[in-house]
Amino acid sequence: MNYKVFAIRFVRRLRQTSIYHLIKKVKFLLLSPFITNRLSMDYEDARNLLNSYRPNPNSSSIHENIIAPEPLYDLTVVVPCYNVAPYVGDCVKSILNQETSYKYKVILIDDGSIDDTRKIIDCFSGNRDVTIIHQQNNGLSNARNQGIYHIESKYITFVDADDCLVPEAIQKLLETAYAENADIVEGSHYRMYNEKVVPSVKHDSVVVNDNYEDFIGMPWGKVFRSTLFQNVIFPEKLLFEDSICSFLLYPAASKNVTISEYVYVYRIVSNSITHSSGKKVQSIDTIWITELMLKEHEELKLDRGEKYSSLCIKQIVLNYYRMKKLPKEIQRAAFIVTCEIFGKYCQSLNFTLEEDYLVRSLKELDYGKYKLFCETRCN
Repeated sequence: MNYKVFAIRFVRRLRQTSIYHLIKKVKFLLLSPFITNRLSMDYEDARNLLNSYRPNPNSSSIHENIIAPEPLYDLTVVVPCYNVAPYVGDCVKSILNQETSYKYKVILIDDGSIDDTRKIIDCFSGNRDVTIIHQQNNGLSNARNQGIYHIESKYITFVDADDCLVPEAIQKLLETAYAENADIVEGSHYRMYNEKVVPSVKHDSVVVNDNYEDFIGMPWGKVFRSTLFQNVIFPEKLLFEDSICSFLLYPAASKNVTISEYVYVYRIVSNSITHSSGKKVQSIDTIWITELMLKEHEELKLDRGEKYSSLCIKQIVLNYYRMKKLPKEIQRAAFIVTCEIFGKYCQSLNFTLEEDYLVRSLKELDYGKYKLFCETRCN
């Protein structure tokens, strides 16, 4: 086994152990009474500093889309494609070779590729249930949105062009979706490291509830009821666009289902933007996307109960880890802007006693307490 694969799997398993969680908790209990470091940076100065490194594009996820009242298909499969020549052929074949009793449409969006991606996907133009769109490079979100603007199916799903569907994935997902009249159905998935496929997230057998905390934060590996996208698209010109799943789509669903069957193979591409952004200023987008999600969650009048409060805390911790390799001045400015955002959109939420430690640190601009909480939090 490749040593990188082994290291990734080892760390993932370590973080799931009770001893790892215990060490984190003990560290927090020992240090929390003594740690403090209040910052005096002005909110506007902090925001200007972040904008100087990575300007906020002021994007939006709210958009009125057309959903066919009488769907022609059971499922739309949206596949954005950008410079994925080594993988896209296998990806599309894994979709078109599905054995299923359901009718589905595939939309392939070539987002201005400069390798052989265009030529490869054009080979599938003869299939009447395949629509191919060629456009100038506008980014992943814009490519996905081309499949959202006019939806002609009851459900919709997304497949990244370097990934694959497991055989019978569509049948298993839609069979459950129709049987349960579900808004979202998510299956288990594999990860692929250097062509080595290993189990990743394994769900229990069919679980039906209104809880979305068990869902992964990406749009693949699941089917959505199309009406969830009635007023929602992926925000453009921002990284971490998948945040709409946790903040805008999952909370809008009333019946969520997980199934144990594996449906998706997620390929780890080490030089992809998302996996290589940790030391780059693009990571600042996590602050802008958080601000946008909190704002638009409020505008869409979605549920602001206990699950949402917990989600906001988890997002702050996630932002910390996404940015912890950036220069200290950026990290501190990001903290100050986070305090401002939290005060504007989260004041009315109810938090647990444990979460209240972080809430107080944000209100008091206490960077030391904030860092300790994030470093010792086990999500």
